[in-house]
Amino acid sequence: MKLLVDLKSIENIDKYIADGFIISSDIYSTHNDKCFSFEEMKLINNYTNKNNKLLIINIDRIIEEEELDNVKNYIDNLLTLNVDYFIYGDFAILKYFKDLNLTSKLIYDPKTMITNYYEADFHNRYNSLVAINNELTLDEINNIIKAKNVVMEVYGFHQMFYSRRQLLSNYSKFKKEDRNLINQELRIVEEKRDNEYPIFESKNGTFIYTSFIYCLFKELKELDELKFIRINTSFIEEAKILKIIEIYSQFLKDFSRADELYEELKLIDNRIDSGFLYKGSVILKEGVK
Repeated sequence: MKLLVDLKSIENIDKYIADGFIISSDIYSTHNDKCFSFEEMKLINNYTNKNNKLLIINIDRIIEEEELDNVKNYIDNLLTLNVDYFIYGDFAILKYFKDLNLTSKLIYDPKTMITNYYEADFHNRYNSLVAINNELTLDEINNIIKAKNVVMEVYGFHQMFYSRRQLLSNYSKFKKEDRNLINQELRIVEEKRDNEYPIFESKNGTFIYTSFIYCLFKELKELDELKFIRINTSFIEEAKILKIIEIYSQFLKDFSRADELYEELKLIDNRIDSGFLYKGSVILKEGVK
């Protein structure tokens, strides 16, 4: 398996000990951290070419019908770069890459939708990859990755909710409060729970994340059929991310250091949690065990 990481800055790119970089589009991604312009992507592409690194571009935003021509033109420009994969969530992207006979460059990432083997296998028929949901048990993950060509997010705040509506701004208007809530890292607390959940509103909508940092680490030695693993850097300082990447990189080279390296991970940020790995999931689709 290879290690991918969402890049937070061009300036420190040489410090990221990873096999490849996920670069989020500043126009067509829903990533709520650093996003990059086409000119910046060209600079990053120069680096990945020279250093034999994978380049993955994230264009996972929902596409409106009136945007289709602009999206196609944008993709055509991106294809002038040496891009290994494109992360997408809207089937309009799949349709266009199918027309171009380039579906092998796709990674389907609907955040919470890939919850069984059959869905993963469906996308593999296009010779494309899929990113599976991490709100699953270890047994369920093991079953899904048998479909091959699977990508999984193994560290980071997991996106639980996405709406294209500006829910925070609408709430502010409803309360007749003049507050700028766009692009602010905020927390939401449910009335009957103590956990704080990151909530973020951008031009692309409103997003809610887990209260903890999802961490799948020791289990990786049992999941050798995973093609790529991903470290999501949203809401985490770059200095911490660089240390986390180094630990995962060391572990992939030597699984015998699992306990030692996991303790180092906890020292970097003690908010890590295994999520549903050892619990029953409430989102598993009927008929899949």
